[in-house]
Amino acid sequence: MNAGSMVYKIKTSATTELIFNPIQPEIFPPVFLHKAALLINKNKEPEFTLEAIPEDDPTTLQEIWSGNTEDMFLLDTDTIRGCAVKLKPTSTKEINEVLALTCPGVLYGGGADDYIDRKHSRKFIKYFGKENRRELIRYYKRMHGKNRVECLPQDFEPILAETYGVILYRRQVIDIFRCIAKYSDEELNDLRITLEQCDPGGIADHRKRFVSGVKQAGIVGAAGEALFAKLSRFSRYDFFDAWQAAEYGRLAYYSAYMKTHYPDEYYAALGKSLPQIIQPFAQYSEKARHLATETTASLAYLAHGVEIKIAGMLCSLKLINTKKNETVAFAALEDLDGSVELLFYPEVYKTAIDFLHVESLVLITGTANVGEASTMIIVSDISPLPTS
Repeated sequence: MNAGSMVYKIKTSATTELIFNPIQPEIFPPVFLHKAALLINKNKEPEFTLEAIPEDDPTTLQEIWSGNTEDMFLLDTDTIRGCAVKLKPTSTKEINEVLALTCPGVLYGGGADDYIDRKHSRKFIKYFGKENRRELIRYYKRMHGKNRVECLPQDFEPILAETYGVILYRRQVIDIFRCIAKYSDEELNDLRITLEQCDPGGIADHRKRFVSGVKQAGIVGAAGEALFAKLSRFSRYDFFDAWQAAEYGRLAYYSAYMKTHYPDEYYAALGKSLPQIIQPFAQYSEKARHLATETTASLAYLAHGVEIKIAGMLCSLKLINTKKNETVAFAALEDLDGSVELLFYPEVYKTAIDFLHVESLVLITGTANVGEASTMIIVSDISPLPTS
């Protein structure tokens, strides 16, 4: 799978690329995938490697779109499984789309359902020019049905045509600001800073600037306001970059392929890796429950924004460099009941760096970011779990 498979025919300057595209770190496969590959190599296929797994294997894809994704890496949550069943991916590239569709900026904005319906021709997206705009819109709605077609100005077509008129990736967000609202590099940079700092006055100024800019493309009034509200989420990690979707999709497909074709080796690797994560924590579980206010099992019942303490073992870690050359960390914390994703913003990461090691036993303080499908903890403090 190629991280650059989504190609937009839009001219963007080097400055824009520098401002908005973070460094693209390599995303390493989980340890259990390597263990499964080694077992397959030893027991079944001496030449087997993860990189040699064939793309678009029909049996694997059928397992995914049939919903048989239990224990598949990234594909075994209810939200992603449901999206896969609806989308019915017929290629490895479409697994990337499943993951991108379940990002908050797409999912909660209704883009996932629109994308799936348009892909399967249950709904339609049409583009119109500046001339005869009202007549074209009426014609399209008569032809396809009023509630089955959405009409967008023609300027959006080069940006959104490959994703059925749905804003799926961060790159598309930036292209709309630059090519539709006619933002300069300086304005784009100021917008990014304003959104990251949550400056109400600055956001109001940019909203006026954006609404004024998109009028030339045929987006007027409340439609411009709504579009700005949707796009302004891009600074809060609510959209994937295309390369991220491709990298995570690749790992999910590796997992699905091995579970489908080599279940004995796959589950052996999965069964051997999990005790290594849980076992060291078990002896501290009573102390952890005393220090913590929550376990992973209770997170689903929390109110959004509540402060919590939770203890467990760090079982994965991913670092991302931002445009300001700061580091954001994503980690997974596991206790005896399950796991939860942690987010460390740059200022917290600086103080937490000494404790961020896989298999470290830690006590986390943070706020619950409760979504429809899962909960993430925005970390404010981390400390080693006392052993005595």
